[in-house]
Amino acid sequence: MKRSHEEIEEEIVENYKLSQMKRNDIIQKWDDKTRLSIAATSKKKGIDHSQQSTLSQIEHVSHVCKCV
Repeated sequence: MKRSHEEIEEEIVENYKLSQMKRNDIIQKWDDKTRLSIAATSKKKGIDHSQQSTLSQIEHVSHVCKCV
């Protein structure tokens, strides 16, 4: 049975959304795990890291790369 273009497009969009959510969950998990150790090391060295979330930074870089 052949699927219509609309059905295929809907499936692709849904799979993309699910993969983005899974990716973001994994990134956030690892960011949470590493943030404490980085903060402790930075504080000892007097470094002030940006408070922008890792996901926001990734989205910004992805957007910039698409525009170039």
